[in-house]
This record gives sequence, C-alpha cells and structure tokens, in this order.
Amino acid sequence: MPAPAPARPEPGAGSDGARASFVLHWAPVWAPLALLAQISILGLGPSLRESRRLSQAEASLSARYGEAIETRRGLERMLQALRDPIYIERERRLLRAPHSRLRQP
Repeated sequence: MPAPAPARPEPGAGSDGARASFVLHWAPVWAPLALLAQISILGLGPSLRESRRLSQAEASLSARYGEAIETRRGLERMLQALRDPIYIERERRLLRAPHSRLRQP
C-alpha cells in the first residue's frame, strides 16, 4: 500500500519561522513595489505640481524681466543724454525761452 502524502499546511496556519521565511522569500518583489508606491504617491505628485507652478512663474517672470530690460534701456538713454553737454544746453535754453517760441517750428 502506498504511503499517504504529507498534509500541506494551510496558509497562515504555520509557525512564525515559516511566515518569516515566506516574507523574506518574496521580499525582492514587495520591496520594489513598496518603493515605487512611495515614490509615486509621495514624490511624483508633489514634484509634478511644483513643476507646473514653476512653469507658470517662469512665464510671469519672463514678462517682468522684459519690462525691466526696456526700462533699463530707457534710463540708460536718458543718462547718456544728461551727460551730453549739447543736450543740457538745449534743455536749458528751452526752459528759459518764452512759451510762444516753443510752439513755433
């Protein structure tokens, strides 16, 4: 007569050593999955939101930078004119001249 097959233990009915062995055996599978879940939940979402926020801030900063450059160019032209003695003399004469002369071509 053949010998009876050994009974298989039910999952969860084994000893603590068997559970630890099971967990360690599948660790190469669940450890990367846990890491991926943590990165996608805690890392990827906030970083994508920050990326969108920075893209919007970049657009407004570029506009403000362009305005500042134009203002700087205008101020540099004004400074260059104020350093020119001929311009200063013309301005002085215009301020001393009667208003009627200013209106005439």
